[in-house]
Amino acid sequence: MLFVLAMRTFCARTFEVPNPANHPMAPQAPDQVASKVDDTEDGRQEKEFYRTLVQLSPAFIVAIGADGKTVMMNDSMLRALGYLEEEVVGKDYLSTFVPEEDRELLAGIFAQIVERREQAANVNALLAKDGRKLICEWRATPVFSGKQNGFFFRVGLDITERKQMEESLLASKIFRKRIFETSRIPIGVIDVATARFVDCNPAAIHIYGFSSREEVLGKTPADISAPIQYDGTPSAEKARFYNEKALKDGAVIFEWRHMRPHGEVWDAEVHLMSFQHDGREFLQFTLLDITGRKKAEDALIQSQAQLRALSGHLEKLREDERTRISREIHDELGQMLTGIKMDLRSLAACRTEKAAPRAAFFYFFEFCEHSDGVRWFRNQAMWFSVSFSSARSEWRHRFSRSRPTRRVFLRFDGHQAMKPAQVVGHTD
Repeated sequence: MLFVLAMRTFCARTFEVPNPANHPMAPQAPDQVASKVDDTEDGRQEKEFYRTLVQLSPAFIVAIGADGKTVMMNDSMLRALGYLEEEVVGKDYLSTFVPEEDRELLAGIFAQIVERREQAANVNALLAKDGRKLICEWRATPVFSGKQNGFFFRVGLDITERKQMEESLLASKIFRKRIFETSRIPIGVIDVATARFVDCNPAAIHIYGFSSREEVLGKTPADISAPIQYDGTPSAEKARFYNEKALKDGAVIFEWRHMRPHGEVWDAEVHLMSFQHDGREFLQFTLLDITGRKKAEDALIQSQAQLRALSGHLEKLREDERTRISREIHDELGQMLTGIKMDLRSLAACRTEKAAPRAAFFYFFEFCEHSDGVRWFRNQAMWFSVSFSSARSEWRHRFSRSRPTRRVFLRFDGHQAMKPAQVVGHTD
């Protein structure tokens, strides 16, 4: 109110505008002040004080006559627009300082101020000398003594930066909302205080198996989950655990068993994070459907278990077969060696007159008595699948290396059964 009074007094003293006391829109204060302020030194100081107050104000102040001409403009507005005072006084305000797209609207506002003597408020752009546009918020107050004799002044604040920030914020909100709505990744928001869904995108609606957003809002995580989670914990209890962990750590990733309205169970990897807005805590989550991956993992685990069982069974069959073959070979070979031993003993008793054959027979008899000989024949037949004759040849070679001082060469005549062998040669 003091500023308005100062402006009216300043304008009345500066521009010598008559201001009858009976005018409905002209308060008595300016006339009273003007009548008290004369050409004395005090009057000039008061006038200078009001001028300084107007000129030093950071707000834009402009006085516009009833004919639309610019009467005065303070220093703040002149600097912002890039003009000198002599360049603006007497200029048509609308055509000089208002962009073309705003002129029609502002002309109507000016007409209302002049005709109705009413204050007005609006937001419009200012056109600077270099072509820049400044967005200003205006308040207009009329100072008139007659229909045409007077003016009105406008006080404005430069809100260009604020408008740019608002527009940027709005664009950012629209951009984020567009990302949220068009994302193919299911996204949802939970109010921590109620543990209920307060927002979700179309992808979340679809993956949950609902037909509208309203069906999802208000539900709790337990409402869209399988009764029991992977470790056997009830879903409601497990959901509280992960919510508390996200609030404590800021974010958490886990796997979750969901269930659609018709009973279908599906698996998801959940990325849960906490954030605050307007002093309230929220949880935002995104979902990744891993049902196919979980089924593949389960199938792989079952396949591995079957392979382990099959491998164990095969190993058991092999061991049983080895045992059976070993027993058969051992029995057969033992019988063969026992018969040879008996034959050699008979031969040795019949040929007592010659020491060399007798020594050879007893040497072979000693081999048959030794358990290593039986074991060697058995292992050769079982592991390397060689014939008895091949095993005998191998034995000859090994035995000659292990006992070089008693090399025996035997030849059996097969045309007569039980004919003693003839010693070809020996070395003791």
